[in-house]
Amino acid sequence: MPQNEGIQGLARWNFRTQHVQRELEPQDFINAATVLIAAGPPRIVSPGELVGISGADQRLQATYLFPIGVVENFTLVSNRQLQILFEIGSKRQFYIPGRVVPQISLARTLFNGPNILRALYAYYPQKFLPAPNRQVQLTQFSPSSMSTVGQCPVAEVPGYVDFWMNLNSDLFDRPFGLLMILKNDCNRPYGSIYLENAFINNHQVTVNASSTLVAEGTTVQFERVVPVDVGAAAVVIREGAGTSILTQ
Repeated sequence: MPQNEGIQGLARWNFRTQHVQRELEPQDFINAATVLIAAGPPRIVSPGELVGISGADQRLQATYLFPIGVVENFTLVSNRQLQILFEIGSKRQFYIPGRVVPQISLARTLFNGPNILRALYAYYPQKFLPAPNRQVQLTQFSPSSMSTVGQCPVAEVPGYVDFWMNLNSDLFDRPFGLLMILKNDCNRPYGSIYLENAFINNHQVTVNASSTLVAEGTTVQFERVVPVDVGAAAVVIREGAGTSILTQ
């Protein structure tokens, strides 16, 4: 049996010569260099609003999305509530699924540019920001009409220019969104998700005398994960390779 087919049944399982799945090449693995995080509006009407649906060459031409660089750590956690129901007369139990509460954490290095609070709200229309911030323009994937986003003026200044630290500002009472795109080492799309209706839960800046860099981090809670079609292709395997490993 070729060694690249993986396990095709317990009777033919040889842990000395086989991988559990097919033989993986180095370019098959997803790594931090092939993941992109971008901030955008709170919601998408459909996956086609942010990524084109007419041809793979157009699927990554996103609008009013701002790539966030110098991110060192990104963690996404989804917690589902489970209610356990016991009954008299039995030692078994029932599981009743509840709501899902997702959140993310971002760790970033502070640099001479937009800090993390500024970057996350890059989509917010310039005309609604306090006067000192109206001239700040962040790099975006492609031009778009920011004035079409329905918002209201910000009363309390979140910060100036690129350094926003006032989490008490009413700007942060408005939600935002995050796009995450993953590719493999061959620059082919693997998958993408959009995190809708996100709010900043906390923000911290760490200064250490023994470190040459200033660290910045935030925790964000959001409503839901929306899968986005980026034209990822399925892995082609031989016919019958999906046979259950319980087949003798």
